[in-house]
Amino acid sequence: EGSKIDFFGFSFTDGVNLQDIASLDWTSGGGGMNFKLIPSSSNLIISGTLAYSKYDINLTEIDEAPRKNSVGGFNALMDFASYGKNSTLNYGFELNGISTKYQFRNFVGITFEQNENTTELAGYVTLRQKAGAVIIEPGLRAQFYASLGDFSIEPRIAIKSNFSDNFRLKFAAGKYSL
Repeated sequence: EGSKIDFFGFSFTDGVNLQDIASLDWTSGGGGMNFKLIPSSSNLIISGTLAYSKYDINLTEIDEAPRKNSVGGFNALMDFASYGKNSTLNYGFELNGISTKYQFRNFVGITFEQNENTTELAGYVTLRQKAGAVIIEPGLRAQFYASLGDFSIEPRIAIKSNFSDNFRLKFAAGKYSL
């Protein structure tokens, strides 16, 4: 019991008009959903997110030359958490897509344009094991950057010791990519 689904969205438009000089307009919007499934008689929780967003900005000056930019993206995430008496196993995958479109004409009439799209795919697993006052969390993330053709393996480790309710020490290390 306790399964749920949430839907969300937003839309925003604004601008400024400087008479006889320029106007600047921007729009943003997006939406998606989060869900959590808790199967009965199970120690597994399944959760996920699907989302999309976009931001556009447009500058119009007296010469009406194109000066605009657009950034958009989507995200899909599936996460699984399996709970034991003193442990939690968390694993899943994530898919991200990002697009940018840029167009600008300068005062001498040269137009610059750039259109880029990229996709990232990742998988991860983390084990959280409690042994008395010590908690050990080894993990591994595999990340693929499609536009770069780059694959990254990222091991991680965290160790925490709870000495009291008010004092604990934690050590964490790993390989992280941007």
